Amino acid sequence: MAAALFVAIAIGAASYVRQSRAQARRFEDARKLIRTVIFDVQPKMEAIPATLPLRKTLIEETMTYLQSVSRDTGGDVTLIRELAGAYRQLSRILSDANYANLGDRKGRDAAMRRAEALLAEALAQSPSDAGLLREAAEFHGEIVGLHVQDNFGAEARRHAAVSLDCGRRAAALAPADLQIREALARSYFWNGVANRRSDWKLAIDQLQKAYTISAELGSGGDAKFTRYPQTQPGEQIPFRQQPA
Repeated sequence: MAAALFVAIAIGAASYVRQSRAQARRFEDARKLIRTVIFDVQPKMEAIPATLPLRKTLIEETMTYLQSVSRDTGGDVTLIRELAGAYRQLSRILSDANYANLGDRKGRDAAMRRAEALLAEALAQSPSDAGLLREAAEFHGEIVGLHVQDNFGAEARRHAAVSLDCGRRAAALAPADLQIREALARSYFWNGVANRRSDWKLAIDQLQKAYTISAELGSGGDAKFTRYPQTQPGEQIPFRQQPA
């Protein structure tokens, strides 16, 4: 009886090890796909004329595979972060005026929502990871920039608030990290922009903080942080104290 039990346990353990190894290989395959298609092939194809149909096919196939993998990450925070980064890159290729894109806004929004969910999952497991918090701050700020069409409404303000929360938490954990300080400045900037019509005083305060951090970093203040965005056609309001 004991021998039979030992054999059953041994078989079960061997099966578990095989499954774990298979899952590890699958995750590694996912990482390779992300690096190759999203961060290697796509940038090269962007410079080649008449490749949009092929890029669209690659995007669709990659999205299908990523959706499959992202449903079963096994709690692997590193993979979750890479998947979120892949969805962010896909969103830019699908529809982002700053990149050669496919003009697919619905696809872009879907990719952004998936990236947001994955980042939230990663943060739930690693809430004190300063680098991850910086990525989340940058991601949510990036979404604010996509809300120009809706005049930075409630959804833009929600993302701006999340960006600022993540930026502050990251800065509290790693106050000397320059990349995190830069990300925090951008979070303040986007929070100011998102609130420019709903709360003018808050917007001024947030933009002032963005400029101050930028100046502290030694750049003398990033140019985009030096004036408050337009509130009315043709009107610009300085958000930092001007010399008398």
